[in-house]
Amino acid sequence: MVSETFKDQCALVCFFAKMINEQETNNQWWQSALMIFIRLSAWVGVPILAAVWLGKWLDKKFASEPLIFLTAVGLAFLISTFGLIKEAVAEFKKAEKPSGDQLEGRSEQEKK
Repeated sequence: MVSETFKDQCALVCFFAKMINEQETNNQWWQSALMIFIRLSAWVGVPILAAVWLGKWLDKKFASEPLIFLTAVGLAFLISTFGLIKEAVAEFKKAEKPSGDQLEGRSEQEKK
């Protein structure tokens, strides 16, 4: 015989699976903007934090303070700038593409 706890756990798993499935099919208007914000923030934060950590560690290891640190941060700045430009250009290209609704509306207007 199956215990009540097991049944409750199965019901809970089914509930969360249903919620996740509904969320995947129900894209919110703000999800794409949030993803753009996360990607752009990552292009700024990750290279800079990695450069600070790596620069300080290498400076201690080779006793060359602050030469390697400043070089690493400068390189991270260039990497961040390149990544931001690449992401921005990709998003502008997505925004310029007409959606299916716009194409249908355009063809209907051309027929009139």
